[in-house]
Amino acid sequence: MVTSSTWLFAATVAGCYFLFVTLFNIAYLRRTRSVAPRTDGPLVSIIVPARNEEHNIAGCIDSLLSQNYGPIEIIVVDDDSEDRTAEIAAAYSAENSEVTVVSAGPLPTGWMGKQHACSEGVRYASGELLFLTDADVVHTPDSVGYAVAAIEARRASFLSGYVGQDMRSFGERLIVPMTYIITALLLPIPFLTSRLFPEWALAIGQYMLIRRDALEAIGGYAALKESLVEDMAMARAVKAAGKKTAFVDARAAATCRMYDGYRAAFRGFAKCIFGAVGGRAWVIGALAAAVLLFIVLPFVTWGRMVLTHGLPGEPAAAPVVLFFITWALTLYDRRVPPGLALLYPLAFANLVLLGAVSMLRTGFGAGIEWKGRLVRCGRPDLPDPEILNAVGVYRFVSFLVYSFVFALVVVYNKVVFGLRVEGRSKLRELQGGFFLISNHSLYLDPAIVAHAVFPRRTYFTALEETFDRRFLGGFIRLLGAFPLPEAFCLRRIMPAVEWALNRGKCVHFFPEGELYHYNHRPAEFSEGVFYLAHRFRVPVVPVTLVVTPRRLFGREIARPLVRVSVMIGEPLYPSDLKREAVRAMARRAREEMSRAIEEARCARHLWARG
Repeated sequence: MVTSSTWLFAATVAGCYFLFVTLFNIAYLRRTRSVAPRTDGPLVSIIVPARNEEHNIAGCIDSLLSQNYGPIEIIVVDDDSEDRTAEIAAAYSAENSEVTVVSAGPLPTGWMGKQHACSEGVRYASGELLFLTDADVVHTPDSVGYAVAAIEARRASFLSGYVGQDMRSFGERLIVPMTYIITALLLPIPFLTSRLFPEWALAIGQYMLIRRDALEAIGGYAALKESLVEDMAMARAVKAAGKKTAFVDARAAATCRMYDGYRAAFRGFAKCIFGAVGGRAWVIGALAAAVLLFIVLPFVTWGRMVLTHGLPGEPAAAPVVLFFITWALTLYDRRVPPGLALLYPLAFANLVLLGAVSMLRTGFGAGIEWKGRLVRCGRPDLPDPEILNAVGVYRFVSFLVYSFVFALVVVYNKVVFGLRVEGRSKLRELQGGFFLISNHSLYLDPAIVAHAVFPRRTYFTALEETFDRRFLGGFIRLLGAFPLPEAFCLRRIMPAVEWALNRGKCVHFFPEGELYHYNHRPAEFSEGVFYLAHRFRVPVVPVTLVVTPRRLFGREIARPLVRVSVMIGEPLYPSDLKREAVRAMARRAREEMSRAIEEARCARHLWARG
């Protein structure tokens, strides 16, 4: 059992490590400032993606036109803006030959906005060096020259750095310094830039310079199109390609006001934190636990000791003092008032909240709206292999919710629908995972099918739009639902399907594609599920739901009080002939369902006559 003294000792050791990392990285970044900016060299193509930046774009372009370095070309990419961004940029282009305005057009499916805009900018770029910056960044005249000199001095293929941050409100000063948490608490910068550890990388999208051959080596922006944090993804990809990266202190080269106030800063950080850790819920959980145990709780313990016993409040004072010094040094080095370090417990508790909101909204929820677009993590929805394997808490909660709801479903199905199931014995011969298909007659069909195949755990598909509803989307995820895209994109659902099948579960589809109330004949089938069966070499079990009216005193009761019978058919196995097999399986399944429904209807009529 861990005692409080052991925990505080561990927090003190962690505080010593944080202080070491901070001091090391401060010294490292100071050395990078000594590089003298160049005034000439290879052509640099400056790419500025801009969406709804009418208040910032002029200042950015003005600063880029004043560069001491040459030759340069400035490519402003209008990312389908809804304000005057394109108009303002076009006015600069008309007066300056160095400025080119490109329209990115509507956002294609599967792309994040910034990546698509940058990809369009690269298409028009001529330089062997590509300088990527945001539209809200203002550059000094030596900005580009410094970046070129720094990347050459370090013989790197990719360079990024901290720019100066303009923070005007208390809320901004509470959140924006979290940008520095990697170099203040986690790892020395040489570790982050070493080619030996491609998963650990550091980059800031406000200030990046990459060689064209390095961008081509990683597959261009198409390889990064789904990442919520394209800067970190680019740095990781460059390192994975065996090329060198560099990180510098560029605060004297450029300044940025990232957000206007606390709410904007909160949403801005929340939209990307989950993506920054690779969409891994266990990383969010581990970081939250570390922050609370080693940073926030020691302060709370120390405060309680002070109030109870008076100063100095030992032994909790040691980790508190160590972390206060660490954060004060970080803020001072980044030109943030160091007095804000007194509020570090509030700032880091807020960071934990940010991580939770980011995970719940961008990972499992409807997303976060940003500049008129909905930002969601580009990972497969639950059941997600990595999340379900790594996060025992999530699996446990999902099990509890599923068990509770299933118990209610069994009672409801028996009482309201008088549910009868035929053919359960046909499932006993199936050793591994398989697909279930059924006609779609009632809203509760997934629950009815889950009841019919119990004790097998069933995962089921639901329309993608269902997951955009805040409560309902999260709830059905816990039950084991995952979204079926409107354009049935097999690639997007493959990881979820494979996860379930590999664990002997069954995955339920409605091949009719939509709900047909109280239908008496299956509609035309889509063949997607049969392609998946062929891909994973697993059987498809047709399940027929037969809905018949209830009778009371010889008269039919009005809907929705109906009787439901479930007929489980013979498993259909894929053959080696892909196209012919898929069509044959779909045809046989539909014929079997139609026959089962017709037989049930005939039996009901005979019973009614008798």
